[in-house]
Amino acid sequence: MDTGTRAALRVAARFFILGALWVLLSDRVLEVLLDPEQIPLAQTLKGWLFMAVVAALIFAWVKVEMRLRERSCETEANLAILLNQSLTGVFAVRDGRFTYTNDRFNEILGYAPGELTGRSLTTIVEEGERVRVRHVIERAGSLRAHSTLSFRAVRADGSIIHTETQITQTELGGGAVVLGMLLDVTQRKVQEARYAATRRLEAIGRVAGGVAHDFNNLLTAITGAASLLRDRRNLPPDAREDVQVILDTADRGASLARHLLAFSHSRVTRA
Repeated sequence: MDTGTRAALRVAARFFILGALWVLLSDRVLEVLLDPEQIPLAQTLKGWLFMAVVAALIFAWVKVEMRLRERSCETEANLAILLNQSLTGVFAVRDGRFTYTNDRFNEILGYAPGELTGRSLTTIVEEGERVRVRHVIERAGSLRAHSTLSFRAVRADGSIIHTETQITQTELGGGAVVLGMLLDVTQRKVQEARYAATRRLEAIGRVAGGVAHDFNNLLTAITGAASLLRDRRNLPPDAREDVQVILDTADRGASLARHLLAFSHSRVTRA
């Protein structure tokens, strides 16, 4: 049994005792117990007693309420301190509007404490993502399940960051509330993009290396055959010039193949 229930039961018991006293001190009882000349004084005392008991009960009730509110405020303050120590952005949304954001959430999005309270959730969502984000949140609410949501968020200064959010819907304060935890994954996205680019360059390097090897093999055969043809004594001068053009072109092709091999080696080494 919680503190509030015990306090309510104590107050109810006092009201019961008050009712019992009132019955015991009713006019008929007074007529039986007292002489006629004593009844007016007893009725006056009964009235004052009733007022005193009611005042005492009201005082006790107010005191209990104040204690419960103080404890509730203290609990909320401790919870706020705990949430503000979190490295994760924490937020609460009711009817599509923020009701709470912790310090880390405000820091990620560049807002002052309390600045987002009362503002629409779509304030922090990039325009092209708003329909999708709203749909995911509504679906999470209807299924009463946890959902993971990735979207591009807009900071207070207008810059775009990548975020990942865990959301769930619960009943709080007599209404549905969406609770969420938000992470800034912009750096991770940048690193993933760099890694993907490195993988692509590595693949290009491997393809270039394979092409260079095959091309170099073809050039070796061409150069060898052209060299043998050039060394023939009975080769006409004009044909010898054509063969020399073939050899010069093959040399330029070999130089290109070496550059391709160097490129492929550098890409693979960096990857």
